[in-house]
Order: sequence, then C-alpha cells, then structure tokens
Amino acid sequence: MVTNNPNPKLGVIALLALLAALLLLIIALTRMLPTGFSNAIPQPFPSHEPPKTNNESKVRKVLTDEGWQEILGEDDTAIARSLNLKGQPIADFLGYKDGGKWLIAEVKGTDIVHAVEQLGSTYFAIFKSGLPTISFELRLYLNANAYTRLQASAGYGGYYIRDGYLGSFQAEIFNRVLINGIPVQVLPLP
Repeated sequence: MVTNNPNPKLGVIALLALLAALLLLIIALTRMLPTGFSNAIPQPFPSHEPPKTNNESKVRKVLTDEGWQEILGEDDTAIARSLNLKGQPIADFLGYKDGGKWLIAEVKGTDIVHAVEQLGSTYFAIFKSGLPTISFELRLYLNANAYTRLQASAGYGGYYIRDGYLGSFQAEIFNRVLINGIPVQVLPLP
C-alpha cells in the first residue's frame, strides 16, 4: 500500500537547515555594516576643482572656523556626487557637527530664487539620505549691494530681509521664506 504522507521528520530537518543558513547570512551581513554614526556617514568625494569664486572661499573659511566639517565634500560638485544629486541644484557649502547638526549655505550675487532652490534641494537630499540629523540651519550669503537692497523698504525681486531672515510681504505682513519650516538666514559676505 502506497501513502502520500511525507516524512514529517525530513520536513523539520530541512526547515531547521534553512533557518540556520539564514541566520549565518544575517550574521555575515551584520558584520559588514558600519557601527555608530561616525562610520555611517559617507566619506566625501575628493574635489579637484578650485572654489568657483573668491566669495565662496571666504564663506567656507568662516564656516569651517565656526567648527562646521565638510564631511560630504568641499564644493557643490563633490556634495552633489556624495548625495547622488546629478543635475539638481545644490548649495555651495554643507557643514556637519555635533552628531547631527547640519548647516547648508549658499553664496549669491542677486539670484535669490535660485539660491532658495539650491538650499531646498540640498536640505531634502540630506533629510532623505538617512544620515543622522538633529537640526538644520540655512544661510544665504549675499554681496553688499544685494544685501543692502534687500534691507531697504523697496526690497529686491519681491524679497526683503527682516530681523536677519529672508521673506516677502503679503498685505503688509512679512512672511519668512521657510524650507520645511526652517527659515533662511541672510548674511552679508565676509
């Protein structure tokens, strides 16, 4: 007499062997993962390009003197490569410190709209990257002429500076420019 009952002992043994193999795979993969935040932060791509402007060099010096580390690159090209942002607007400076604080800075002459796009694109790339984040600071550095014009009552291109932040007026109410709730601080070039 032939029966179709499989041997339950063989099924249990096969299942245990499969689980053991899966456990060994998980252990091997875990050993390859970095530990701690310092190892989880990617190393910057080296940049072989000189700074695009003398103003960018001055701002970079001020910010690194403040303790910000350029862990993802020393110019916008290297930062874009590190964040996989090919063809997207990217800020001139990306600084990191204290386990998750980020500073994103852009140096501009007059193109405020493009500066805000660059700050926003860089912010969202960091936010989505999975890198440790505690807080963000956004800064826009402008030449003296643009900075003075933004402080004046007429503003510039619909933008103004009030209390050190970028914004616009709607019905005589000043509204700060916010990127995901974070205001854009405006400073004159050093």
